[in-house]
Amino acid sequence: MNLLRKIVDVRADELRALWLGFLFFFVVLAGYYVIRPIRDNIGAQQFENLWWMFTVVLVAMIVANALFSMIVARMSRRRFIPIAYRFFILNLIIFFVVGRWMLFCLGERFQSFRDRGLLGIHDRPVHDRTG
Repeated sequence: MNLLRKIVDVRADELRALWLGFLFFFVVLAGYYVIRPIRDNIGAQQFENLWWMFTVVLVAMIVANALFSMIVARMSRRRFIPIAYRFFILNLIIFFVVGRWMLFCLGERFQSFRDRGLLGIHDRPVHDRTG
């Protein structure tokens, strides 16, 4: 505790918020480093379109950040946080249902897409693939 106070100007009533902020930041960065190779692998399938993908993501994030900032500025935290949580929970449920539906409806065709590397899901490393 004394070492922490020497490094950071923190009061006893701020310790919980400090550690929760640290944990949140750690989880966000850990998630980024887990997702990053998958994202790059999907983009590496069509290298000539990689710059376009990054540009579209950049523009989408700028627009999303502007919308997020406008909403947060006009809404109280007590109202916004539950709405944001529900939005992301709903997105996860939708992706889960759509993924299961694709597996059920496409069946063997989905397996064929995966085997040909069209989904970015591979059983063997990229450099071992032929054809």
